[in-house]
Amino acid sequence: MAGWFAKARQMWQYCRTPRYDLIWDAIRVLVAFLVAPLGAPAIMGLAVLSDNPGFLFQHPEVLAIYVGVTGAAAYVITLLFGLPLFLILRKGRWTSFWIAPVAGCIVPFVALLIFLASPALLSGPPPPTSWVLLIALCGATVGTILWLIARPDRAAVPSSASARSS
Repeated sequence: MAGWFAKARQMWQYCRTPRYDLIWDAIRVLVAFLVAPLGAPAIMGLAVLSDNPGFLFQHPEVLAIYVGVTGAAAYVITLLFGLPLFLILRKGRWTSFWIAPVAGCIVPFVALLIFLASPALLSGPPPPTSWVLLIALCGATVGTILWLIARPDRAAVPSSASARSS
């Protein structure tokens, strides 16, 4: 058992070399923007399943439509609105954790207002409160996952790696 721990520690130290940190820092934001939007369909799927668990076995295509539409919308909104907002917030050094879920709650509503700003849609009845809360939860989930992977609050490793190699 002690040999296994020593091997695991050795492997961990090998993976934490500056070379791997440089690679991860180079792709961290890309990975974040590819993975984070998957949080919205996961929340939507859980919401549909929690509403009526037996419904999935009777109509699996409805769950697939909800998850598919939510996933497509999450990727479009994240790339069109989330990426510019991420770059603006990072440039302004607004990188605290609490900003990610708050911005994640607001971004889907801004996107919906822009995409659905037709007088016919705005004159109809307002959406139910449960849908508003579900959209906010999906956005907050995407923002949180994005922040946890991209970690805009951390300084880049290349400067510390160059200091180590000197």
